[in-house]
Amino acid sequence: GSGYVITRDKYITVGTKILGQIVEEPIEEGRHVKRGDLLARIDDRDYRAQLHQANADRDLAAANLELAEVKAGRERTLYRNGVASRDELDVTENALAVAHAALKRADASIDYARFNVSQCVITSPISGVVLKKYREVGDTINYGGDIQAGGGTTDIAQLADTGDMRVEADISEN
Repeated sequence: GSGYVITRDKYITVGTKILGQIVEEPIEEGRHVKRGDLLARIDDRDYRAQLHQANADRDLAAANLELAEVKAGRERTLYRNGVASRDELDVTENALAVAHAALKRADASIDYARFNVSQCVITSPISGVVLKKYREVGDTINYGGDIQAGGGTTDIAQLADTGDMRVEADISEN
């Protein structure tokens, strides 16, 4: 007989949210994968460099905060003793608030850089069968990562969930 496999719309397209070149892709069409298996690895050198830079920026922000705290403490003492004006104290307190904000921003930059590094490793979100590969090692993958059927420019692979598959076959009377 002849026939085909129907997945009952239980297939997904896996992609990424970052731009990069695929450096590893150990999957093949028709291969069974388990949830968490590596589908592709994207060159992460740029993203790791951004993470190192974000860590350095945080160190700088922490040092500036420490200095601003010391200055604010001195300025408060001078103000209480009548040596500094209220305006000078306000300027110093504002510098301290800015230093706190800079540290929070640096922490957020680290979180974002870590997220980008994590997006360089693409794993299977389900156990299933690789139906189609859209990219190969050496290809550049674009921003996006839509999770939808049918593919697109940002796709790594299309997977079918093997938990609810059925086969339809047309078998003649003979």
